[in-house]
Amino acid sequence: MAAESKGVWASKDVFGEASCDEKSDGDDDQEAINADDNENEEDGSDVSEAEAKDVKRTKAQREAYEKLELQKAMMPKKHKRLYHKIEHSEKVKSDAVAALESKRRVVEERVAAKLKKVKKV
Repeated sequence: MAAESKGVWASKDVFGEASCDEKSDGDDDQEAINADDNENEEDGSDVSEAEAKDVKRTKAQREAYEKLELQKAMMPKKHKRLYHKIEHSEKVKSDAVAALESKRRVVEERVAAKLKKVKKV
């Protein structure tokens, strides 16, 4: 999380309770991390998928994602499992819809190709 990488407790960062001293200490650590990242990029080492996705997100999206993750972490186990089931069922449904839409496109392309052949003859 961004707050933890700054050296600030996530709860203090969310509620804006971090003191100026804590925030400034985190900046020095962040510069060291960035320097290490630059060295890794020069070496040609692979970056994990999670880090690559994190780079593509805007700052607002990252903050919203971190806030959601914090909320999930604070959920009771019973609610977490229910939430996971809901997310999973939505993903299964959306995957099924995407598969059917792709099949529909393939069929429509075949029909369109056959109609072109019929019109040419």
